[in-house]
Amino acid sequence: LVLKSDGAEKLSPFDLTWVGDQMDLFFDPKSNMDIEFLLSDKDFKQYFIVENGKLHFCTTRYTPYKFGVEKSLPDGSDYYISNYGYFYNYYGSKYVFLDTKGGRFLMWENSPMSLNIMKDNQYYTAGELKGYTTLYMGQSCKKTLFALMKDLSGKVHKYDFGDDIAGGYPYKYVVSGHSVIPDEVEMNIASAVYPHPNSENIFYAVKDKIWLLNTATNTRILFHDFNDPDVHVVKMHIKDSYAYMMYIALNKGDKGYVYRFWISSNGMPQDPANGLFPLPKNDNMTVPYEAMGPYDEIVDMVYKSKTW
Repeated sequence: LVLKSDGAEKLSPFDLTWVGDQMDLFFDPKSNMDIEFLLSDKDFKQYFIVENGKLHFCTTRYTPYKFGVEKSLPDGSDYYISNYGYFYNYYGSKYVFLDTKGGRFLMWENSPMSLNIMKDNQYYTAGELKGYTTLYMGQSCKKTLFALMKDLSGKVHKYDFGDDIAGGYPYKYVVSGHSVIPDEVEMNIASAVYPHPNSENIFYAVKDKIWLLNTATNTRILFHDFNDPDVHVVKMHIKDSYAYMMYIALNKGDKGYVYRFWISSNGMPQDPANGLFPLPKNDNMTVPYEAMGPYDEIVDMVYKSKTW
């Protein structure tokens, strides 16, 4: 499935030839559709489409592979999904959605294949997220899901998600922690955010600088300074769970570049030949990188793992 500015298409996974347009994706297609997100699970057995804020689901367990009608909530309340996070663990796939209309988190439950409202607890109350914007939703350093949300005053909130073990099996997904990131680390003006998968560190970009935030202490260190006021970082991505390469997509004026940095298992920069760089580093130390470009202006970057 490929999402374009004017709709979606279905392509062959073998040679990327056209198979069908977005009308062919639904059992009951609408004449006018605004598809905003495409999402699949780790094994490509579950697919989700968010169309005009509403969730549609498809499973490869049954044929034909098409999306059904929009999913409703148990209480019948309206919702509008504007972002999502996905994670896979021993207990299966976990999905969390941000409902901007209700100011709350929604979750997908695999057993009944239904969309539900995440329950209130000491860390979170449904409705408190009204007006919030999303900096990041996805896998966290602790091998689970987390979200960085900016409220109307500009403060950044970190929400952690986890299984409600006390509630019994099958475990519901709940907010398991909530903290506020200090203003002085400037996360509220970050243009790109990406967590390191094997540590408690989060990479984020502020103007032409890449910072590394330790979420256990809420302190930051400078990872790299491009020393160019024209630099605007668009997206960051760490290669895989081995986490030894980080890719940064950025623009310098109207030209795009992709930088590749080598990093260690805990997020520290390293030289491929000479090993680790200590942080904070001396002023005369430069973290080694590879720059690719120039390209046209970059608007987004998606990393595709290579199949060996």
